[in-house]
Amino acid sequence: MSCSNNITPCGCGTSSNDVVYQGPNLSCTGVSNCDTLAEVIETIDGFICSPEMVQNIINNILNNSNLYNQFTSIVNNTVDCQTVWNCLPSTTTTTTTAVPTTTTTTVRPTTTTTTVRPTTTTTTTTAIPTTTTTSSSSTSTSTSTSTSTSTSTSTSTSTSTSTSTSTSTSTSSSTTTTTTTSLDCLCYTVTYVEPAGPVTGLTEFSYINCAGTPVESFVGDGITFFPTSRNVCAQIDSITLTGGDESASIEVAAVNCCES
Repeated sequence: MSCSNNITPCGCGTSSNDVVYQGPNLSCTGVSNCDTLAEVIETIDGFICSPEMVQNIINNILNNSNLYNQFTSIVNNTVDCQTVWNCLPSTTTTTTTAVPTTTTTTVRPTTTTTTVRPTTTTTTTTAIPTTTTTSSSSTSTSTSTSTSTSTSTSTSTSTSTSTSTSTSTSTSSSTTTTTTTSLDCLCYTVTYVEPAGPVTGLTEFSYINCAGTPVESFVGDGITFFPTSRNVCAQIDSITLTGGDESASIEVAAVNCCES
């Protein structure tokens, strides 16, 4: 056989760079379609001799009791094998990659509306008329007088006189006086008046009742807040608008609510 046309550094023959692999890509070893024979051999050599390959072999031996027993028998020369590979069962490793699932949940906020109505406190005070009470005025006098006289006459004369007087005097006097002075109060009618512009529908006010106690109250528009007007018994000129729309009329009431 003449090789005048196929002379290589190794002698007569075809160079490994002139022979290519045609087939599917091999994911395990990394060999790809159209790789030259030289590239294929280098790839397989790198795969077999890589630290990862050696570590995988060691892990497979340690994790498989049957494989471990066979390997130790070969190392101890108790099994006649030409190579280690002819005695080792094939091992298939399957790697499964789980694709995470993403779930998106949209939570809509909850809106809670709370309407708080102000507390109204009404205090009615009735003036108590002046009362004068006078009691216990007594005098006790006791007098006791005792006289004893004894006279005896014989050859001699003896006279005896005994006088006893007792006087007791006791006097007791007690007076209690209660006086209540009433303040100047009138019955007023406070009525809500809708102002111009944005409104809340509520006007808050305060006043001082006949007992001198501050009182908080309110009137409303009759739609959101009630009532629209109310009668209060207050000291003269003590009603003050304090909050809300601060819009209301204050007039002397047609009835006298201070007597109720």
